[in-house]
Amino acid sequence: MRINVREIAAIATLPDNVSDEEGAILELAGGSTIFHAWAAIKPLDKVLVLGCGPAGLSIIQHARNFGADTVVGTDIYDDRLKAARMVGADAVYNASEYEPDELGRVIKREFGEMDLVFDTAGTSKAIFTGVEALKPKGSFYIFAHVSESVTVPYLKIATKLSHFGPPIGMPSHVRMRKLMELAVKWVSEGRLDVKTMITHHFPLDKIGEALTFNWDKPQECIKVVIDVA
Repeated sequence: MRINVREIAAIATLPDNVSDEEGAILELAGGSTIFHAWAAIKPLDKVLVLGCGPAGLSIIQHARNFGADTVVGTDIYDDRLKAARMVGADAVYNASEYEPDELGRVIKREFGEMDLVFDTAGTSKAIFTGVEALKPKGSFYIFAHVSESVTVPYLKIATKLSHFGPPIGMPSHVRMRKLMELAVKWVSEGRLDVKTMITHHFPLDKIGEALTFNWDKPQECIKVVIDVA
C-alpha cells in the first residue's frame, strides 16, 4: 500500500465540537489556502476572490482572519454568492451580469483598487475582471484548476502586476500539519465555517452518482460529503 507522506503530515485530531463531516472536508480549507493567504495577505489589505467554490470560500475567511479590511467575492452562481456572504464577504457580484472589465471597474469604484486578487475560477472573464480591479504592482494569485485555454491581458499584466500566476512554493510537511491543526482550532472557535460549504450528502453505495453530481451541478453543489456509516 502506498501512503502519501504529505497526507500523513496533514492529520489532525478533531475536538468534540468539530464534526466528522467538517473534518472530512478540511484539507483544502486547512492546508494550502491558509498557507498562501498567510504569506500574501497583510492587515487592512483589500482582497478580491474570483470564484466562490470551496477554495474561494476558504480564502474569504482566511482573509478575514488575517486582518483584511475589505473582502469581495465574484461567481456566476447565486448559491455560491450567498455562501460567500454567509462566511464573511463584504460584497458579492454575479459575474454573469457584467462584462469582465466593467465588473472590475465597478469593484474599484465601490471599494477602491484591490491589493490582492485570488483567482479560483480559472476563466478568461475572471482574469480580466481581476486585473482591472487590481492596483498597480498588486499581486494576482491563481488557485484554479483550469480545464480549457484562457486568454489573459498580457500587456496589462506585464506593465501593472508584481506577481501573476500560481502561489510560490508549498509548506513543508511539518508546517502542513500545523496549518491543519490551526484550521481545526478555527473551526472549533467558530472562525472558520466549513459547514456552509456542505450542500449535499450521499451514501457510500452511491459514490459514483455523487461524483457525477458534484461535477455536473456546480450551480447546486459546493461540497458533497460521502456518508460511510
